[in-house]
Amino acid sequence: MKPVRRPPGRGVSLMELMVALSVIAFALLTMIGVYISAVRLMARGEEITTATEVGRRMLETLRSQGFAYIPDGTNIYDGRVPDSRDGALGFPPDPYPMDGRYQLVVVSEKVDDNLKSVTVRIYYDDESNVVLQTYFKP
Repeated sequence: MKPVRRPPGRGVSLMELMVALSVIAFALLTMIGVYISAVRLMARGEEITTATEVGRRMLETLRSQGFAYIPDGTNIYDGRVPDSRDGALGFPPDPYPMDGRYQLVVVSEKVDDNLKSVTVRIYYDDESNVVLQTYFKP
């Protein structure tokens, strides 16, 4: 028996159609997965950027207050714990202890007589954080 041949230009077989649809479906699912990952990374990037901006604002506020405003010694002000602000000095300044969803931990340390260090750790998503540090001279 001879195999049945189709005349040229008469269409595609069911098997060819199934293979083509499988390739297209695989490509679409891969593109959707990449898109979902990109959206997640973009949201994480926005969180990091906003947290960095909150910390930068804190450091700029401290910079405008000057060297004498920063308390001597090593001090830890944890915005995740209620009432950890130094009431006498009003240190650290707003937006401490938090700015929206971002909780701040401020550590001031006297390095020597003419140098103080301030580290600001901004927490978001309960465990993720961004750390900024600067030094102050009189």
